[in-house]
Amino acid sequence: FRSKIEPPEIGKLESWEWNNKGAALDNLGRHEEAIFCYDKALQIDPRYAYAWNNKGSALYDLGRHEEAIFCFDKALQIDPRNAYAWNNKGSALDDLGRHEEAIFCYDKALQIDPRYAYAWNNKGSALDDLGRHEEAIFCFDKALQIDPRDAYVWNNKGLALGNLGRYEEAIFCYDKALEIDPRNAYVWNNKGLALYYLKRFKEALICVENAIKINPSHPQAHQLKQLILVELKK
Repeated sequence: FRSKIEPPEIGKLESWEWNNKGAALDNLGRHEEAIFCYDKALQIDPRYAYAWNNKGSALYDLGRHEEAIFCFDKALQIDPRNAYAWNNKGSALDDLGRHEEAIFCYDKALQIDPRYAYAWNNKGSALDDLGRHEEAIFCFDKALQIDPRDAYVWNNKGLALGNLGRYEEAIFCYDKALEIDPRNAYVWNNKGLALYYLKRFKEALICVENAIKINPSHPQAHQLKQLILVELKK
């Protein structure tokens, strides 16, 4: 979860226009062209924190995480209370496996905006990656208090509960996610895995087949289906 922002800054129309054009291209997946636009905005106004943040997001989408972090740092030098840039820097650090540094960034974002649901979710994911599952669940619950219709967070809470062996509770979370997004193959697969661990193989098979129907190239679902079929043959 990263955030791209296009605020209407009066008196900086040209840089604002380039920034907005970049954001539109970003949304179309044309990240290289977006970066060109952000660079044009920054040539006009090198202290345009929003353009630095958005350039960082485009670089992140291209997998250029170190360059993205540089941009987020530039945004934060200009505006240290930019919660979006703190959250986005955390996402880039997370993807590099630097989870403790990422959590520091998410905490900075949450100090600025305690109702920033994306930052709560991202902090939870980083904690889960560190094996701190109970703390992760607390963060996912905070995110869900703010936005109870976020299927992604319900799925992540399910994963954390599954990591604790609390599979029935995990299934409840996956069901909540599927009420919101019934065509999410990853959630169907995750529910199938929880059912597999509970030895409810027939139900697990239904879930995995749903995942494959939605995404025929889902490798984990195909692997899990083979495991389930072995158990059913027994």
